[in-house]
Amino acid sequence: EDRAGARREDGHVVGAGEAVTVTDAAHDAREANNPIVRFAGVRCYAGVPLVTRRGYVVGSLCVLGAAPREFTAAELALLH
Repeated sequence: EDRAGARREDGHVVGAGEAVTVTDAAHDAREANNPIVRFAGVRCYAGVPLVTRRGYVVGSLCVLGAAPREFTAAELALLH
């Protein structure tokens, strides 16, 4: 398994410090050449930062999907 694509997704969330979603990764300029999109078939992504009590972002909690889709505010709230 190529984890480079997954690490890149984590970096987007950690760098942003807020939820990041990708509705259709195959048509997203940032993600179209990502190995998890090209070879593993990932099409949608939602990730939220994991934040310590002191406010440090230490990683992310992410979900991936095989079909393009939008994530609702309620679904993102569940990730938090």
